[in-house]
Amino acid sequence: MIEYIQPNLQKQKMKKISIKLGIVFLVIIAFLTSLYFYIIYLDGRPSSDGSETKVNLSQNDVAALAKPAIVYVTVHVKGKAVLPSFKMDFAKLDIVSNPTGTKPEVPFDEYLYGSGFIINKDGYILTNSHVISYQTIKIEIARQYAMQVFLSELEKEISSGNKNLKNISPENADEIGNQLAEKMVDYVVSQGQFEIDKKIVVLNPSSTKEKLVELFNDGIPVRIISVNDDFSKNDKDVALLKIDETDLPFLRIGDSDSLSVGSSVKVIGFPASADFNKKNIMEATLSPGSLTSLKDSQNKDFKIFQTDAKISQGSSGSPMLNESGEVLGIITYQADDLQRSQGDNFAFALPINVPFGDTGLNPSPSRRSKDLLKWLHDTTILSHRSAHEI
Repeated sequence: MIEYIQPNLQKQKMKKISIKLGIVFLVIIAFLTSLYFYIIYLDGRPSSDGSETKVNLSQNDVAALAKPAIVYVTVHVKGKAVLPSFKMDFAKLDIVSNPTGTKPEVPFDEYLYGSGFIINKDGYILTNSHVISYQTIKIEIARQYAMQVFLSELEKEISSGNKNLKNISPENADEIGNQLAEKMVDYVVSQGQFEIDKKIVVLNPSSTKEKLVELFNDGIPVRIISVNDDFSKNDKDVALLKIDETDLPFLRIGDSDSLSVGSSVKVIGFPASADFNKKNIMEATLSPGSLTSLKDSQNKDFKIFQTDAKISQGSSGSPMLNESGEVLGIITYQADDLQRSQGDNFAFALPINVPFGDTGLNPSPSRRSKDLLKWLHDTTILSHRSAHEI
């Protein structure tokens, strides 16, 4: 009996030791895993010399980190516009008011959309101003109408013998065309009468709907905190939104001055061209690329990032990320149709430091996500309006 019991006790003892070792092992693994994610996703605190430790993530890790913080911003605009009548003076390359002419009335009922990203757990979102501004629908209506008037006036001029078109040559045609187009659009926008009803939502990622209109009706209402309606004039195309949600995943704000030509970047958002069968509206797309050039803004007061990362309509407002998953830019627009037909498909992004404006502040990177909210409220580059429900 003694010889039989002793081995059994020994086995029980070894079993207890194995269980204890297993528990210790699991605790160590859990600790190391938590430490890994803390270092990568949460820490980012500056070292004693003021620098910040960077951890390069794989493309899969960047996608996993960013996707939960990417939102689909949708705007429903409806109303009507009464547009001014005008003629073209091709001799002076100018616009002539036509007070006695017919003022066309144009109804509209459209859905506009773009991307955005959460920058604070309490529901603050960055996107482009052109995604949500009243000015966007005005400019679009004005462009279409101005083109109709221009072609009609040009046809009349050609039929009369082209006598006033002698100032236009192949060498200056593009420049003159751009100047006239800007004049016409500005005139129609400033002289037109617009009645616009607008509602903005962020599409609900938990919705089971598939069609965009149904998703919109199921969306989360948005308040505008700041919007720059002069985005087409100064290229400072950024807006701050707010949804009444808490404990949301958000992206960290990096330092766009750290980027240089050749740097690897990633853009994540909702490009329309990536929606294969209209059943994946809520699936964000990650597009890797590199910073290919630094371009001057219209007023030459800051640089704009050029990247070869693939984007399309719907990508506006997407974050441009570095290899640590930090936001270094906001996608604003892509190459136009003519440029794309010639093989160019570049995207352009507003450096994330630009929304900090002329505050003179130089924050440590670890405080950017928190302090960005204050700076966006205080900065002079945005045309502030009181927050309101729309």
